[in-house]
Amino acid sequence: MVRLRFVSVWLTLVMATVLVHPTPAVAGTLPEGTVPQAGRRILLPVVQVTQMPVILGAYLNPEVSPQYYGTLIDEFEGLVGQEHGIYHYYTHWPLGDFAVGHDVIFGEIAARGATPMLTFMSIPASGNNPNGCGDRNWNLDSIIDGDHDSYLRTFAQQVAEFDHTVLFRWGHEMNLVEYSWSGYCNGQDTQKFIEAYRHIVDIFRRQGADNVRWIWSPNYQSWPVEPWNDMHNYYPGDEYVDWIGLVGYNWGESRSDSGYRWATFDYLFDDVLRDMAARYPDKPVMLADFASVEDDGGDKAAWITDAFAQMASYSNLQAVVWHNFDPPWYDGVNFRVDSSSDALDAYQSAVQDDEVTGQAPYQ
Repeated sequence: MVRLRFVSVWLTLVMATVLVHPTPAVAGTLPEGTVPQAGRRILLPVVQVTQMPVILGAYLNPEVSPQYYGTLIDEFEGLVGQEHGIYHYYTHWPLGDFAVGHDVIFGEIAARGATPMLTFMSIPASGNNPNGCGDRNWNLDSIIDGDHDSYLRTFAQQVAEFDHTVLFRWGHEMNLVEYSWSGYCNGQDTQKFIEAYRHIVDIFRRQGADNVRWIWSPNYQSWPVEPWNDMHNYYPGDEYVDWIGLVGYNWGESRSDSGYRWATFDYLFDDVLRDMAARYPDKPVMLADFASVEDDGGDKAAWITDAFAQMASYSNLQAVVWHNFDPPWYDGVNFRVDSSSDALDAYQSAVQDDEVTGQAPYQ
């Protein structure tokens, strides 16, 4: 498959009022004896072809103002000793349209030669039900019925005026239970997810936002593990997907989110990467969110070294976006690359390898 690259310009991001801390979604613990989702995947050998270097990316949480995002990038790249080609952050629809700060953030990213990536979350983000599960104002019917069309049209029109290609991810981890767009929160109706996803993309296209590349982004495993919730039941079709963006974290042995195990890169991604290569051979894959905790049953530095060593084994894996965040609401969870000196040393070494690149996917 061809990896497109496009030129970059100077841009900057994020104001505290419009940008949000992401809460990584977590899968429930699999009951003993349960056959994991991967057991039903199509597992074909990954055919080795001439492999292009894997694009490096990072999630950086906007902290102060949109104008400060460029400084965050500079500090991160100074820390790790390598440019990254994708910079990622999250927003919630109620926080405003593109012109409230995203334009500045995108500008800061592009000005440094990287591609902006936005996780575009249709949730209330506040109140007693911040993820919107079961809320008619935020469920899939609200999107399909056009309740948010005015907001989406405005956002799309503004993005269309941005001079660079951008990555958009709506509906991530739809095969878990957390979010308003999940099948679980919408009567186990995966077709509604497809309709809503297509509705959003169609609005952007009608507004001329041809510079948007769309990421379909399931978690590496489905929860609940039931036939209706197979991740592929949510696939909106090749014409609506530019990238497949897998999500998976090593949460360590002390948390149910990893099934009380130290989840290696192979455990998280080997089966699903092979499955995606077999089902969607023409689609580039990224790890849209991935990271490891510090030594909770294993060694984070070794985890990083092992992960980057394995990436070249998958011809469809074209980008990886490290979730560089220390979520304050999870005790003992720190995904930052500098959670320890050993982890930082491992990341610094890994990103210097010829198998990875800091070049942006679009220039």
